[in-house]
Amino acid sequence: MISKLTKSYGVNEIFNNVSFSIPDGRHIGLIGVNGSGKTTLLNILSGNEYFEKGEIAGIKNKTIGYLPQIPILPEELTVYQYMLLSFEKLLNLKEEMESEKDSIKQHLLNEQFEHLGGNLIESRVGKVCYFLNISEELKKQKISSISGGEKSRILLAHILLSEPDIILLDEPTNHLDIEGIIFLENFLKSYKGTFIVVSHDRQFLNNCVNYIYYIENKAIKIYKGNYDKFETEYEHERQRLIKMHKQQTEYIKETEEFIRKHIAGQNTKQAQSRIKRLEKLRHIKLPKKHSAPAFKWNETFRSGNKVLHIENLSFSYGSRKILSNINFNVYAGQKIAVIGKNGAGKTTILKLINGELTPSSGNIIKGSNINIGYYRQDFHFIENEKTLLEIFLNDTEHFTIGEARSKLALAGFFADDIEKKWSDLSGGEKAKYMILKLTVEKPNLLLLDEPSNHLDIQSVKYLINMLNIFSGTIIFTSHDRSLIKNVATDVIFIKDGNLETFDVSGIDTAFNEIITPIQKRKPVSGKKPDRKRQVRIIKASIREIENEIDEIEKRISEIDRKFADPRNNSDYNKLNNLVREKKQLENKIKILYNKYESKIEELSLYES
Repeated sequence: MISKLTKSYGVNEIFNNVSFSIPDGRHIGLIGVNGSGKTTLLNILSGNEYFEKGEIAGIKNKTIGYLPQIPILPEELTVYQYMLLSFEKLLNLKEEMESEKDSIKQHLLNEQFEHLGGNLIESRVGKVCYFLNISEELKKQKISSISGGEKSRILLAHILLSEPDIILLDEPTNHLDIEGIIFLENFLKSYKGTFIVVSHDRQFLNNCVNYIYYIENKAIKIYKGNYDKFETEYEHERQRLIKMHKQQTEYIKETEEFIRKHIAGQNTKQAQSRIKRLEKLRHIKLPKKHSAPAFKWNETFRSGNKVLHIENLSFSYGSRKILSNINFNVYAGQKIAVIGKNGAGKTTILKLINGELTPSSGNIIKGSNINIGYYRQDFHFIENEKTLLEIFLNDTEHFTIGEARSKLALAGFFADDIEKKWSDLSGGEKAKYMILKLTVEKPNLLLLDEPSNHLDIQSVKYLINMLNIFSGTIIFTSHDRSLIKNVATDVIFIKDGNLETFDVSGIDTAFNEIITPIQKRKPVSGKKPDRKRQVRIIKASIREIENEIDEIEKRISEIDRKFADPRNNSDYNKLNNLVREKKQLENKIKILYNKYESKIEELSLYES
């Protein structure tokens, strides 16, 4: 229970006397515009940030797993060593079991270890690492040597393996590919504990939360249901308040007119009575209208019909082959989403087209009148100590200071905002600036690398509209399925250095191929797979595995009863045979449980 929480940064008040509850087992999507206090609240709940007033009760004795946007991990450990910290209690139990001399106590400790899932540590680590794209090579590396995105995925894996009472996730999808996002969705959807997630990914929120906590005007309002349900309910509330405000305004106007006419006449008492009524009247405020960016595309030259011809293109980083002999054409007006696992080569394709990388072999032939606008995934190339106004004037050159101020205002930067240093801007503010910069460059080919990262949901909606009205050609990478489905006319799916293309009717098929890899793919027809038939097949396999597990568990129980029978104490051959059989059965049941988990995961993907 959070009671009367107040938090400020200097004169900027974030929360004012806020109270709300977080019941056990609740799955919460925390939303609000950029700067409303989402990250601040997670920092407070995790104990990483102080607050001026209020009380937080009921969290003190609970375990918390927190994924901030910039994680700090023990740099001296390898990735695998850090993963094992998720199982600290189990590993301590194993150490105690191995050092125990008394065979009966050792047997009891072993049973406890197995009951708590000790034999499944490796399979659990393997499964989470596979879906979060943490390779065997990466597991061996020291944390000090890996990138920020890799640290985020590793901390997320550690949290999921730890299964704390409360999970706090701040934009967890930013460094995941679509496969990783769908895995995380399914994990959270079935999670027995509590979680609070901040995300700009509408579909992700729809698929895994059952409550929305909305931060607005320094307060939090709670809505039951997923994001779509919240949006509908919020809009109904907004329209109702607008109607009530209009009615109240008309009532006040009529009452004031009555008072003006009758205050000095025969109806003075009535007029005075109405004055008192107006004084006591609780004024209905109009709902705050959030200012969305107002970007406009400048007119640009029309390109030729064939924008790009990519022929036998290959690219390697040293000995590591990224792209292998790929071919495709891009035509004017196409909006192509490039998808695939992290490291598949999505950003590489954009950099090759932009001329930042040179192909190992093959050609990229640009059509006539091509002017490229490139949105990068990171913004580290900008000088941190320059102000936003200085950066914009430097980037655009031909604008006066007055014109620059007007343009920056379109992205929501007013007054003091434009004097902020780049290092003091939020991720969302930086993203909006980079989009604004694109609009003044007059591109007719946009190369966008994860453009929705760092934006709040409202800004992502505006981005979708903005990309849809763009008259040129777009090639973009994204893991945001809502963005892809609402913008893309075509999808390029990269796997193992090769690519497969889909038109808009095959987007769902493309997603399905990512999450259920097939050795030999059939040509894409755009038809959806027969999900009902597949669900029946998977459920039948699950029942077979469950029956086999039941039979093995019965046999293990029989063996345990024989161990407990005093008549068998002197028959060493029989005891040895029973020990050997039990060990074989335990290994077999371990394999079956792995198969069972895999089938359950597969079923959840088809039923989602």
